[in-house]
Amino acid sequence: MEVFAIQQSDLLGQVLYDAATGEHIKEWYLPSVYDVGRGRCIDVDSTVRGYEVYSMLPNLYDCKGNVTHNQDTILLRIPEGYEPVAGEEYSVFTGSGKQSGSYVLKTDCEDFMVTWDDSRLLSEGIIKVSEVVSTGIKAIGASSGSVQVYSVSGELLRKDVPEEEALQGLPAGVYVVNGKKIRKQ
Repeated sequence: MEVFAIQQSDLLGQVLYDAATGEHIKEWYLPSVYDVGRGRCIDVDSTVRGYEVYSMLPNLYDCKGNVTHNQDTILLRIPEGYEPVAGEEYSVFTGSGKQSGSYVLKTDCEDFMVTWDDSRLLSEGIIKVSEVVSTGIKAIGASSGSVQVYSVSGELLRKDVPEEEALQGLPAGVYVVNGKKIRKQ
């Protein structure tokens, strides 16, 4: 049997230990002394055997001290101007222990649609770029004297309008005007 405890001594924030031997299975340390607050040991995810533990420290853990997920959203943000390349690998989870549970991947990138290989995500914390497809927004141009206005998904919203009138009457958002992304507040 495992025991979960909130511990506030010598920067140890919480501990999971074997009830019979007292051996620590997993220890979570604090970056500095502060109040951990409260913690719980409950069955959060009924699809996984055993209880999960959590406190004011980040993450939800299974009874072995591994991070577990319950339909968490993992947001992968691609910096503007950077073009991901098939085969690139990113470390999403850091630390020790295996991940388990379920998650939803979302990519924040206007210039590309990225397909991910997440086969090593829960076991190693690694995600790999499988395929990159340009949305074509950067290639959009305009005729001289007027501009075209596109949505970030590439839909033509306005054709051959004066640049100073390009965003008039449109709701707040991101648009592509004369091949450049413009944010309207």
